Amino acid sequence: MSTKVQKKIGEPEDPLVRIVVNGLRHAEDRLPLIYQGFDDLMYACQVRDIPETRPWFKTELENILSDEQKAPEKTRWRDLSREQIVAAAGRQIPGHILEYRDLWLRVMTYPRFAALAVWAMAEKTEDAIEFFGMWWDTGPRNHKHELKKFIQTIHQSGTTPQQIILHLRHIGRRWEKDLRLEVNEACRDLNFPALPFPPEGPAS
Repeated sequence: MSTKVQKKIGEPEDPLVRIVVNGLRHAEDRLPLIYQGFDDLMYACQVRDIPETRPWFKTELENILSDEQKAPEKTRWRDLSREQIVAAAGRQIPGHILEYRDLWLRVMTYPRFAALAVWAMAEKTEDAIEFFGMWWDTGPRNHKHELKKFIQTIHQSGTTPQQIILHLRHIGRRWEKDLRLEVNEACRDLNFPALPFPPEGPAS
């Protein structure tokens, strides 16, 4: 399936956008090899909205999910490139946009991509908490590290520990006991002033 980035009317006027659009074409032409500037290309797509790339990221995200069922030598992208594409797709085609929601719900079912899907689904940083339960259900391998990173990132975005704790208590009533205990441990490691949940059961 071709995923050429299509021009709407001529070449993009913005120099950075032009570089990114042409870079995506170049990357596809060289598959399965990846050229040296691919990392920078994906980074640019993680930090800036570039609407011209949306068709490319939607198609490649679908291809990546299909590739998860294939042998490594038959996949379209190498492992690191897949993770970079999924991360950048979270910026370009975020899951809080209805058109892409079902696609990201599929991404969420793959443990290796589930943490990236949490951020893609969250419209605001603190909204990530709403997807902790879905993320937990995928059985993430490095759940302690990822959970602590989630909460730490939310805190660093400007949300106070008190606000995070209240949001965790509200959303966490639906979670499994093990997830609540892990959330408590993460908050303790981050030196939060209180724990979201008592030792037994959800907060009342």
